Amino acid sequence: MDQHDRLAELGDGAARATRSGDLARAQADLAEFTTLLKAHNDVEERGIFAAMAALGEFVELTDELAAEHVDLHARLAAFDGVPPVDELVALLADLDEHVEKENRGVFPFAYSAFSATEWAIVDHAHQP
Repeated sequence: MDQHDRLAELGDGAARATRSGDLARAQADLAEFTTLLKAHNDVEERGIFAAMAALGEFVELTDELAAEHVDLHARLAAFDGVPPVDELVALLADLDEHVEKENRGVFPFAYSAFSATEWAIVDHAHQP
């Protein structure tokens, strides 16, 4: 969840920098954002989503969230340099909605229902 906070900081920073015309700062924030988002999503999919699938719980939701990961990455890849601020803001709003789905559904369930077996799947996904 700390990574969600960092992603929000980087996205907001990129949007602010774009608005102010500091394209170098916007590019740097967006590059870090993109790298962190990819790593974060990979770990979620191999970890918590896989553990939920193993339990047969929230499979529709985790499939939806994984599809949203693909969409977010495709949208980021389509940006040529720094995107127009309205496109970036729209992507960040969609990411906020995505994070809320995780925060309201996936994470509370995991904290209350996972056994050592499911946590081992999550732990394994966090290994380099």
